[in-house]
Amino acid sequence: MRVIDKLSVGEEAEVLMDSWRCAAMIIYSLKENRKVRVDVDKDGNVIRFRFTRVS
Repeated sequence: MRVIDKLSVGEEAEVLMDSWRCAAMIIYSLKENRKVRVDVDKDGNVIRFRFTRVS
């Protein structure tokens, strides 16, 4: 979450995880955040998040 807070508008960060529990917490905490776009992909046991600051 600290990485997301430091993003400038248009800037992107990618985070890799292997825990669905942690991934669910991130998705839940960003549910109402309209300043960040989140793209999620799953490849095997790896969950890839791409966060982009939109405003």
